[in-house]
Amino acid sequence: MNNRRHADTNFKYYNENPLHRTEEDCVTRAISLATGIRYQAVLKLLDLVAYRYKCDKLYVGCYRHLLEDVFGYKPYYCDNGETVMDIAEKYKNNKVLIRIPSHLSCSIYGIVNDIWDCTQEEVDLYWIVT
Repeated sequence: MNNRRHADTNFKYYNENPLHRTEEDCVTRAISLATGIRYQAVLKLLDLVAYRYKCDKLYVGCYRHLLEDVFGYKPYYCDNGETVMDIAEKYKNNKVLIRIPSHLSCSIYGIVNDIWDCTQEEVDLYWIVT
C-alpha cells in the first residue's frame, strides 16, 4: 500500500524513517513532516528536550515542550469523541499534529500521513502548525 491513498479515508502511507523501519518513531516522523524540519534534526531536538526536562521524548508531556515552548504551537484539547479524520477534515487547509493515546500523527491539508490508518481513533490533543 506504499504511498497510496485510501479512497474512503483520506489516509496516505508515509514513513520518513531513514532506514524505512516501522518502529516507534511516530513523534519524530509527524513533527518532521508537519514542520518541514529534517527527521534527524527533529530527533536531536527531541533528545535535547528530553535531556533538559529529564523525560521520555516519546511521552506527550515531554514533546509538548518542543511543540509549545520552542515552536510556540497552541494546544487544542478534544473530549467530545472527535476522530483523527474529523480533525483532518476540519482543518483541511492546514498542517496539523494530532495526538491519540500513545501515538502522534500528522494531517497535511486533510490527508492523514502515517504508517497505519489511525483515522477512526479518538483525538485527545492537537496542534495547528500552519
